[in-house]
Amino acid sequence: MAAYPEKVYLNGQILPASEAKISVFDRGFIFGDGVYEVMVQINGRFFMRMPI
Repeated sequence: MAAYPEKVYLNGQILPASEAKISVFDRGFIFGDGVYEVMVQINGRFFMRMPI
């Protein structure tokens, strides 16, 4: 089994993992919402795919 970190970053604070709690009303928890950004570099140049 993978080892989990002893400390985590949650809501602007670094906490012991045992103290980290997420509300059951958190939209990301309920619906799996998330925001992410990806940048791809090909041959030293950034690649941007235009939306259809």
